[in-house]
Amino acid sequence: MTIDLQQELADVDKRVRQSENDAATMRNALPQICPHLETAEWAFFYDDASIIAGFKTRAAFAPVRALAQKWTKDEPTIGEQTYRAEVFGVAFIANVSELPPSCRVVEEIIEVPAREAHTETVRKLVCK
Repeated sequence: MTIDLQQELADVDKRVRQSENDAATMRNALPQICPHLETAEWAFFYDDASIIAGFKTRAAFAPVRALAQKWTKDEPTIGEQTYRAEVFGVAFIANVSELPPSCRVVEEIIEVPAREAHTETVRKLVCK
């Protein structure tokens, strides 16, 4: 096996520079973001300049939501809605337990094919 030492060293230097840039981004963003996280149930801060936080209600998420003009929403799941945005240069992911008012959980009985057919009740999320 041949290893290109110069290329490997260049890759390491690139990763170090990226880590330094990410650290600088977090250092600049945290004083602006942290005061708004008081309503979060939990928050994790990552080395790659990203934050993931959990909120119990949409009202608790509102102070953080105001920090970015555009948030994208992931497909909702039973139990939470996930929002994503860049906030002061940091990738921010917010998990909100309270679903949007346009969503509701419905139960339906389905037939499950097996050796002996039976039915099960399943829950699914329905949004308008």
